[in-house]
Amino acid sequence: GDRLVRLSETREGATRTWPWRITSHSYQAWAENATTVEALGAWRGSAAKTMTEAGEPERLRHAAVTASLFPLLGVRTVIGELFTKADEGRGGVLVLSERLWEQRFGRDPNTIGRVVRLDGRLHRVVGVVSGDFAFPDRDTRAWVPLGVLPVVEGGGMELVSAMARLKPGVTPERASWEASTCAAAAPTPG
Repeated sequence: GDRLVRLSETREGATRTWPWRITSHSYQAWAENATTVEALGAWRGSAAKTMTEAGEPERLRHAAVTASLFPLLGVRTVIGELFTKADEGRGGVLVLSERLWEQRFGRDPNTIGRVVRLDGRLHRVVGVVSGDFAFPDRDTRAWVPLGVLPVVEGGGMELVSAMARLKPGVTPERASWEASTCAAAAPTPG
């Protein structure tokens, strides 16, 4: 069966909850020590930005995702490549949907390497994902790297959405126990 699970976190003593979100602290702690999952991926919701440098300015929805999310979901490229973990720290790269590539760039293979602006920030197009892939919602047409904050004593944290693929034979309860144990053993964020 399907071994993909969506992650959620409940914090003892918390006065507010965010359904289907976890702290960057918990995500990183589990990612660094996971034995029950094959892969973890995170994203921050879809947002509208204005794309320029490639025709008329156009509002489009994009999402920030970790490099690990594409292979976790089985996503492949039509042309170019997906961004890497190294890109998460520096950004400046962009993956397009095949629909956007066709509509805005006419399926031009020279789109790879082209620099476009999203709300004024420069991004180099590195790849185009195949088919009708649209994540986290059907209107998302481009993806930028998400750099999840590292776990450091007194460091900040943010909320992210995340999912994992369980290893064969691992129950969600076992993975949940491991995630809780990893998060509890990590340095306390500020």
